[in-house]
Amino acid sequence: MIILKTLICVSLIFGLSLGLVLAIYSGQIIEAFSLCLLGGFFFGLIMSAYLSFGLFLFHKRWLFYSKLEDQLLRLNINHVLFESIAGDSTRGRIKYGALFLASDNVAFVPARFAFDPSPIKLALHDISNVSKSGINILKIFSGGLKSRLRIVTKGGAEYEFTVLETDKWIQEIDSRIKHNPAN
Repeated sequence: MIILKTLICVSLIFGLSLGLVLAIYSGQIIEAFSLCLLGGFFFGLIMSAYLSFGLFLFHKRWLFYSKLEDQLLRLNINHVLFESIAGDSTRGRIKYGALFLASDNVAFVPARFAFDPSPIKLALHDISNVSKSGINILKIFSGGLKSRLRIVTKGGAEYEFTVLETDKWIQEIDSRIKHNPAN
């Protein structure tokens, strides 16, 4: 649903922007806007096919991860409760992969094409705060135009992840922290 809303907005913005330019250039406002909105619709269809194919590949775990199940077992993650496509934007430049919530930890496994493919594993009993960090235009190449999931450990380390449903992640992690007997 999020992808559909995003594509509709992108299509409208693209179509209206192109329509404005063509309307000024050609002088025929109604025809220019109608043709550009139609062009924006087709642009949205192409982008939705592109993004859907990427989500299909992620769901099938093809291409992006090499032996993901083995990596999860090495991290001692046996039962995944919640997972999502994610980006680790902790240290400046974003590193794409997947974020996993298990019964006792949160783990980020980067895609195999990442520059630093080392995973991140955070025990739930070590997490002191889970929140949403706001949009930061200065961090444009690390998810700056989207709010991020911010995790702070009891040792003071901070991690930021760009995920599709930030509020749901916060709710899921908070509920696991509250129900985890190790806290």
